[in-house]
Amino acid sequence: MPSYLKLCFAYCAIFPKGHKIIKDDLIRQWVSLGFSTWQLGERYISQLLGFSFLEHSKSPSTMKLYDEDITLLTMHDLVHDLARLVMDDEILVVGEGGNTEGSWYRYALLDDCSKPLGLESSKIRALRFMDCDKIELHHAAFSSAKSLRVLDLSECIIHKLPDSIGVLKQLRYLNAPRVQDALIPNDIARSQSYCTLTFMGLLKSWFYQNPLEKLKV
Repeated sequence: MPSYLKLCFAYCAIFPKGHKIIKDDLIRQWVSLGFSTWQLGERYISQLLGFSFLEHSKSPSTMKLYDEDITLLTMHDLVHDLARLVMDDEILVVGEGGNTEGSWYRYALLDDCSKPLGLESSKIRALRFMDCDKIELHHAAFSSAKSLRVLDLSECIIHKLPDSIGVLKQLRYLNAPRVQDALIPNDIARSQSYCTLTFMGLLKSWFYQNPLEKLKV
């Protein structure tokens, strides 16, 4: 497998086993991390499907939860294990207990958003929380992850985005459909060249031409 495709494949380990992955969502994350362009991402998806590393989701029950034009993908458990193996020690996965610190991790899948990350999380580039639908987001849950480019809060309860998100100067992707107050902190609006935001199930792409220009939807 070519190195560029291997990287995109291994990144899928950040999703929990059995997770239904929205194809366009995955490509957006690849783009945000610098793994591919949008056009190349489409090609990489086709190649991973050809290798059977990704599969089209065929579950009728899950399809009812999404729009008909959304393509859902899934990964066999054994293939998911392979992706974790390829990712090796660059991914932190916590399924039980508190969040674990580590300065070498670049990607993290955590189960507790009620406490801040450790001070040694500065190299984390992608962070996803799972099973946090009954846990309130801590106001500084990710403020120490200064290199963060992808932040998925889709399974977190959020009244409003914390002001501390403004320290994430490299953030390019934010998924927060459960945020009740969709007000974007000014620091985010002024600092990002491109950011994809998901609020209340609605996808909005915000482009910033310069710090003084209003957001374009």
